[in-house]
Amino acid sequence: MERVVLGFELKSLTDEGRGTGFLSVYGNEDSYGDVVESGAFVKTCAERSVENPLPFLWQHNSDEPIGVYTKLDPLHEHGLYTEFEYAMEVQRAREAFALAKMKACKGQSIGFTTLQDHVDRSTGLRHLKELRLWEGSQVTFPANELADISGVKSMLARLVKAGEIDPKDSPLEDAAAMQALLAEIKNGPAGATRIAADVVADIKSYLTSR
Repeated sequence: MERVVLGFELKSLTDEGRGTGFLSVYGNEDSYGDVVESGAFVKTCAERSVENPLPFLWQHNSDEPIGVYTKLDPLHEHGLYTEFEYAMEVQRAREAFALAKMKACKGQSIGFTTLQDHVDRSTGLRHLKELRLWEGSQVTFPANELADISGVKSMLARLVKAGEIDPKDSPLEDAAAMQALLAEIKNGPAGATRIAADVVADIKSYLTSR
Protein backbone atom coordinates (compact mmCIF):
# COMPACT_ATOMS: atom_id res chain seq x y z
CA MET A 1 0.00 0.00 0.00
CA GLU A 2 1.26 3.44 -0.94
CA ARG A 3 0.94 6.38 1.41
CA VAL A 4 1.31 9.81 -0.14
CA VAL A 5 -0.27 13.23 -0.44
CA LEU A 6 -1.96 13.63 -3.82
CA GLY A 7 -2.77 17.34 -3.82
CA PHE A 8 -4.84 17.64 -0.63
CA GLU A 9 -6.68 20.94 -0.27
CA LEU A 10 -8.50 21.82 2.97
CA LYS A 11 -11.61 23.89 2.25
CA SER A 12 -13.28 24.32 5.65
CA LEU A 13 -13.12 23.23 9.30
CA THR A 14 -15.85 24.00 11.82
CA ASP A 15 -15.70 24.23 15.61
CA GLU A 16 -17.90 21.13 15.77
CA GLY A 17 -15.14 19.04 14.25
CA ARG A 18 -16.44 18.79 10.70
CA GLY A 19 -14.40 19.60 7.64
CA THR A 20 -14.40 19.57 3.86
CA GLY A 21 -11.63 19.34 1.31
CA PHE A 22 -10.21 17.66 -1.75
CA LEU A 23 -8.32 14.54 -0.73
CA SER A 24 -6.77 14.32 -4.20
CA VAL A 25 -6.55 16.74 -7.14
CA TYR A 26 -6.92 15.43 -10.69
CA GLY A 27 -4.39 16.11 -13.40
CA ASN A 28 -1.80 17.49 -10.99
CA GLU A 29 1.74 16.09 -11.00
CA ASP A 30 2.94 15.34 -7.47
CA SER A 31 6.53 15.41 -6.23
CA TYR A 32 7.02 11.75 -7.23
CA GLY A 33 5.86 12.12 -10.81
CA ASP A 34 2.35 10.68 -10.30
CA VAL A 35 -0.76 12.15 -11.91
CA VAL A 36 -4.21 11.06 -10.70
CA GLU A 37 -6.69 10.81 -13.54
CA SER A 38 -10.34 11.80 -13.21
CA GLY A 39 -12.37 8.69 -12.41
CA ALA A 40 -9.58 6.93 -10.51
CA PHE A 41 -11.64 6.78 -7.31
CA VAL A 42 -15.10 6.00 -8.71
CA LYS A 43 -15.15 2.26 -8.01
CA THR A 44 -13.50 2.41 -4.59
CA CYS A 45 -15.85 5.19 -3.42
CA ALA A 46 -18.85 3.11 -4.52
CA GLU A 47 -17.73 0.47 -2.01
CA ARG A 48 -18.11 2.93 0.87
CA SER A 49 -21.33 3.74 2.70
CA VAL A 50 -22.67 4.97 6.05
CA GLU A 51 -22.15 1.45 7.37
CA ASN A 52 -18.68 1.18 5.77
CA PRO A 53 -17.09 4.65 5.85
CA LEU A 54 -13.52 5.44 4.85
CA PRO A 55 -11.48 5.62 8.09
CA PHE A 56 -9.83 8.91 9.07
CA LEU A 57 -6.55 8.05 10.87
CA TRP A 58 -3.82 9.85 12.75
CA GLN A 59 -0.47 9.69 10.91
CA HIS A 60 -1.45 6.49 9.01
CA ASN A 61 -1.66 4.60 12.32
CA SER A 62 -4.46 2.04 12.11
CA ASP A 63 -4.50 1.89 15.92
CA GLU A 64 -5.42 5.57 16.11
CA PRO A 65 -8.59 6.35 14.16
CA ILE A 66 -9.72 9.93 14.72
CA GLY A 67 -12.93 9.98 12.69
CA VAL A 68 -14.50 9.07 9.36
CA TYR A 69 -15.09 10.53 5.93
CA THR A 70 -18.83 11.14 5.77
CA LYS A 71 -18.91 11.94 2.05
CA LEU A 72 -16.76 10.97 -0.92
CA ASP A 73 -17.47 12.56 -4.29
CA PRO A 74 -15.07 11.25 -6.96
CA LEU A 75 -16.93 12.94 -9.82
CA HIS A 76 -16.08 16.54 -8.96
CA GLU A 77 -14.10 18.05 -11.84
CA HIS A 78 -11.37 19.34 -9.51
CA GLY A 79 -10.65 16.15 -7.57
CA LEU A 80 -11.88 13.76 -4.89
CA TYR A 81 -14.15 15.97 -2.78
CA THR A 82 -14.62 14.83 0.81
CA GLU A 83 -16.49 15.72 3.96
CA PHE A 84 -15.02 14.37 7.18
CA GLU A 85 -15.80 14.40 10.88
CA TYR A 86 -13.57 14.09 13.92
CA ALA A 87 -14.69 11.71 16.69
CA MET A 88 -14.63 14.42 19.33
CA GLU A 89 -15.23 11.89 22.12
CA VAL A 90 -11.76 10.45 21.39
CA GLN A 91 -8.76 12.17 22.97
CA ARG A 92 -6.46 11.77 19.96
CA ALA A 93 -9.16 13.16 17.67
CA ARG A 94 -9.56 16.25 19.85
CA GLU A 95 -5.78 16.74 19.78
CA ALA A 96 -5.65 16.30 16.00
CA PHE A 97 -8.53 18.73 15.57
CA ALA A 98 -6.83 21.34 17.78
CA LEU A 99 -3.59 21.02 15.77
CA ALA A 100 -5.49 21.33 12.49
CA LYS A 101 -7.23 24.48 13.71
CA MET A 102 -3.83 25.94 14.64
CA LYS A 103 -2.54 24.96 11.16
CA ALA A 104 0.28 23.13 12.95
CA CYS A 105 -0.75 19.76 11.50
CA LYS A 106 -3.28 20.25 8.72
CA GLY A 107 -2.09 17.99 5.89
CA GLN A 108 -3.93 14.88 4.78
CA SER A 109 -2.45 11.84 3.06
CA ILE A 110 -4.08 8.70 1.67
CA GLY A 111 -3.31 5.02 1.87
CA PHE A 112 -4.15 3.34 -1.43
CA THR A 113 -3.42 0.45 -3.76
CA THR A 114 -2.82 1.09 -7.45
CA LEU A 115 -5.10 -1.09 -9.57
CA GLN A 116 -4.47 0.44 -12.98
CA ASP A 117 -1.84 2.89 -14.16
CA HIS A 118 0.08 3.91 -17.26
CA VAL A 119 3.60 5.26 -17.59
CA ASP A 120 4.19 7.91 -20.24
CA ARG A 121 7.59 6.88 -21.59
CA SER A 122 8.21 10.33 -23.03
CA THR A 123 7.92 12.08 -19.64
CA GLY A 124 8.36 9.32 -17.05
CA LEU A 125 5.07 10.35 -15.44
CA ARG A 126 2.87 7.64 -13.97
CA HIS A 127 -0.83 8.25 -14.66
CA LEU A 128 -2.98 6.64 -11.95
CA LYS A 129 -6.19 5.48 -13.59
CA GLU A 130 -7.79 3.34 -10.87
CA LEU A 131 -7.01 3.34 -7.15
CA ARG A 132 -8.40 1.53 -4.13
CA LEU A 133 -8.62 3.73 -1.06
CA TRP A 134 -7.93 2.16 2.33
CA GLU A 135 -7.74 5.21 4.57
CA GLY A 136 -7.10 8.91 4.81
CA SER A 137 -4.82 10.38 7.46
CA GLN A 138 -4.00 13.67 9.09
CA VAL A 139 -0.23 14.13 8.80
CA THR A 140 2.29 16.62 10.13
CA PHE A 141 4.33 16.87 6.93
CA PRO A 142 2.82 16.38 3.47
CA ALA A 143 5.97 14.53 2.36
CA ASN A 144 6.54 12.35 5.40
CA GLU A 145 8.97 9.45 5.75
CA LEU A 146 6.48 6.81 4.66
CA ALA A 147 5.58 8.81 1.58
CA ASP A 148 9.28 9.27 0.77
CA ILE A 149 9.93 5.51 0.90
CA SER A 150 6.82 4.90 -1.17
CA GLY A 151 8.08 7.46 -3.66
CA VAL A 152 11.35 5.59 -4.18
CA LYS A 153 9.44 2.36 -4.75
CA SER A 154 7.13 4.13 -7.19
CA MET A 155 10.08 5.55 -9.09
CA LEU A 156 11.64 2.11 -9.39
CA ALA A 157 8.34 0.68 -10.60
CA ARG A 158 8.07 3.39 -13.24
CA LEU A 159 11.61 2.73 -14.42
CA VAL A 160 10.89 -0.99 -14.76
CA LYS A 161 7.74 -0.30 -16.76
CA ALA A 162 9.56 2.21 -18.94
CA GLY A 163 12.23 -0.39 -19.72
CA GLU A 164 14.99 1.54 -17.93
CA ILE A 165 15.54 -1.24 -15.38
CA ASP A 166 15.34 -4.96 -16.05
CA PRO A 167 12.20 -6.47 -14.40
CA LYS A 168 14.34 -9.14 -12.71
CA ASP A 169 15.82 -6.40 -10.50
CA SER A 170 13.55 -6.31 -7.47
CA PRO A 171 12.58 -3.02 -5.75
CA LEU A 172 14.56 -1.92 -2.72
CA GLU A 173 13.14 -3.42 0.47
CA ASP A 174 15.68 -2.29 3.02
CA ALA A 175 14.36 0.94 4.54
CA ALA A 176 17.80 2.29 5.46
CA ALA A 177 19.14 1.71 1.96
CA MET A 178 16.05 3.30 0.47
CA GLN A 179 16.44 6.36 2.67
CA ALA A 180 20.09 6.68 1.68
CA LEU A 181 19.18 6.48 -1.99
CA LEU A 182 16.35 8.93 -1.40
CA ALA A 183 18.79 11.44 0.08
CA GLU A 184 20.90 11.22 -3.07
CA ILE A 185 17.83 11.66 -5.27
CA LYS A 186 16.65 14.68 -3.28
CA ASN A 187 20.01 16.35 -3.81
CA GLY A 188 19.74 15.82 -7.54
CA PRO A 189 17.27 16.81 -10.26
CA ALA A 190 14.66 14.12 -9.48
CA GLY A 191 12.03 16.74 -8.73
CA ALA A 192 11.93 17.69 -12.40
CA THR A 193 9.12 16.49 -14.62
CA ARG A 194 11.47 14.05 -16.33
CA ILE A 195 13.55 11.37 -14.63
CA ALA A 196 17.13 12.54 -15.11
CA ALA A 197 19.63 10.14 -16.70
CA ASP A 198 22.09 10.39 -13.79
CA VAL A 199 19.35 9.44 -11.30
CA VAL A 200 18.48 6.42 -13.43
CA ALA A 201 22.18 5.51 -13.52
CA ASP A 202 22.44 5.78 -9.72
CA ILE A 203 19.47 3.49 -9.22
CA LYS A 204 20.77 0.99 -11.77
CA SER A 205 24.19 1.03 -10.08
CA TYR A 206 22.67 0.47 -6.67
CA LEU A 207 20.50 -2.43 -7.85
CA THR A 208 23.43 -4.03 -9.64
CA SER A 209 25.57 -3.85 -6.52
CA ARG A 210 23.02 -5.58 -4.28
